[in-house]
Amino acid sequence: MQSSINPIMRYVISLQHASVRQARALSQRRTVASLYRNLKMRSENRSQQSTKPDIIDVEVGEKIRSRRRALGITQKKLADSVGVTFQQIQKYEKGANRVGASRLLQIANVLTVSASFLFPNERKASAEKKEQAEYHPYADLLGFLESSEGSELNAAFARIRSPAIRARTVALIKTIAEAGPDR
Repeated sequence: MQSSINPIMRYVISLQHASVRQARALSQRRTVASLYRNLKMRSENRSQQSTKPDIIDVEVGEKIRSRRRALGITQKKLADSVGVTFQQIQKYEKGANRVGASRLLQIANVLTVSASFLFPNERKASAEKKEQAEYHPYADLLGFLESSEGSELNAAFARIRSPAIRARTVALIKTIAEAGPDR
């Protein structure tokens, strides 16, 4: 009888050990699965958060674009000069990507300005504050000069050397402006 119990007991003991091993493995799999679910939920939560660019990054980008246009430098030429793609320059100018300190210094050198020139002096007022803010008399002029048409017109006018032709050009533009819109 003793000999028949030993194999049975051994079998029961081996089953117990196997079930302990299976329980541990199952627990580890549950832990790994739980960790995976938590990581996945965290990454989904991050992707659902607003990816709106920071206002300072947007302002730095606007200054880069404004200076680049004023100098007549293309995005491609600026990109080649600092060792990035022109798409990266587009992202910098839109504020979609933050410009690192060393890259900002490279860009400033190409644009022949100090790095501090590219930083905003003051944070821009929010949309509500802009409506309440006092109208600045040169706001339209500055906005026009930063546009592509304003930049082109300004550059073309600067190439006119004759004072008489400059005066006639100003008179022509005044006449066109006084005629009213859409004429």
